[in-house]
Amino acid sequence: SSRDEAIAGLVQQGITDPSEIMALLEESAQASGTTSDFTAEEIGKTLKVLTPDSALAGLDADFKTYNYLKTIGDPAVKGLSYLDYKGAVANATRAPKASEGDISLTTAKKTELLGAGFSQNDIKNIEDDIQAHGVDAVLEGITDPTQQKAIKDAYGVTEKVTREQVDTTVTQKAAYDGLKEAYTDQELKVLADEAGLSSMWTGKESDVERFLNDPAAKKIYADLLWEQYKAAGMTE
Repeated sequence: SSRDEAIAGLVQQGITDPSEIMALLEESAQASGTTSDFTAEEIGKTLKVLTPDSALAGLDADFKTYNYLKTIGDPAVKGLSYLDYKGAVANATRAPKASEGDISLTTAKKTELLGAGFSQNDIKNIEDDIQAHGVDAVLEGITDPTQQKAIKDAYGVTEKVTREQVDTTVTQKAAYDGLKEAYTDQELKVLADEAGLSSMWTGKESDVERFLNDPAAKKIYADLLWEQYKAAGMTE
């Protein structure tokens, strides 16, 4: 859209700080005799697609992976729709790889660390230590949960998921959408039959709908996700 293009034009000039982008968009609008109606949320979401977290590079752009990242609260996809996520993965995958040791944080990431209680000197030390020893080693020396989370978010560390997390976070709607994405109508009919939710008085479509809206679908979808996460090494 033209709104995305306005933000993209600034990003191409090397401007990636949300506050600076908002100020420049307002300045441009005023020069045209209008006022800018861009919001911080809109700018932030667009930046997540245009300049995505490098951790998204090479990930599958399918609904299952997107849903997993949403389930564990990964900051890289916070506020993104599935279509936004697909764009972010494509951009991250196309982005040139940083040179070895070039892992300095963006201004926005540093601001988040400042908000967690780190000083500018702390942040410089964190960057140096991560370059020398890796993020896991640095996290071992941080005891404050808020600061640990800030570092994980800044460096795109993906949390591993437990079976309990999967069971408690899968909603009926997530199961409905996820199973529709994963299985054909005929396969869903078989699942409905196996769950004892088919009826001789209704057709295949009704049987499938009855199954997808039943708690049995949540259990099956949770099992499916868990097996996928185990195969990807994403489980504890």
